[in-house]
Amino acid sequence: MFDVDGVLANFIDPAVKKGYELAGRPGPGAWIQSCWDDYGGLNTKEVEALWGWIRENPSFWGDLPCLLTSDEIESIWTLQERGARIYFATNRRLSGALGYTIWWLRWHLGGDNHSVVLTKRKGEFCRCVDADFYIDDKSENVDCAIWMTDGKTKAFVMNNSTNIGSHAPHSSKAGRVHSVSEFLEEVNK
Repeated sequence: MFDVDGVLANFIDPAVKKGYELAGRPGPGAWIQSCWDDYGGLNTKEVEALWGWIRENPSFWGDLPCLLTSDEIESIWTLQERGARIYFATNRRLSGALGYTIWWLRWHLGGDNHSVVLTKRKGEFCRCVDADFYIDDKSENVDCAIWMTDGKTKAFVMNNSTNIGSHAPHSSKAGRVHSVSEFLEEVNK
C-alpha cells in the first residue's frame, strides 16, 4: 500500500507556495519542513485561507507534482502485473479529492484501475486488506500499521525532515527508506 502525499505526490511545496500567494507576501525561499503541520511560516489564518482555497479548487489535487521516477512507476506496474494488490491511501477528505486523486494516478502512473481509499486510519486499512507492505511519510501511520497488524505488515517510513528525531517511528519493526525505489527493493526481496 502506498500513501499518496509525501510519497508519490509533492503536496507541501505547492501548498506553501499557494498559501503565500494568497497572503500576498513573498514565499519563504529555501526552507525545510520541520514538523508535520509546518507550512513554511504561514500563520494560522493564512493556513486556514489556504485550505479554504483548496476546498474551492479541488483540481489542486490533480495538479500536484509527481515524486516518482519513470523506473519507479514501471516497478509499480510490474508488481501489479505479477498479481500484487496495490492500494493508494490518502487523507484527502475534501469534496472532489477522490476523483482528482484517481485522475492524478492515471495521469502520472498510467492505467485506469487504481484502488484508492480516502482514510486517515491507514493502519486499520492495512489490517482490513491484509497488506504485506506499506510506505508513508508520516511516522505515526507507519507505527499504527505495525501495531494494527501485529507486525505482519512490513511498514516503511519515507525519510524526510518531518519524521526524524522525536518524530521518528517508535516501532523497532519500522523500516526507513530514502526513496520509493528502496521500498520496492524491499517488496521484491
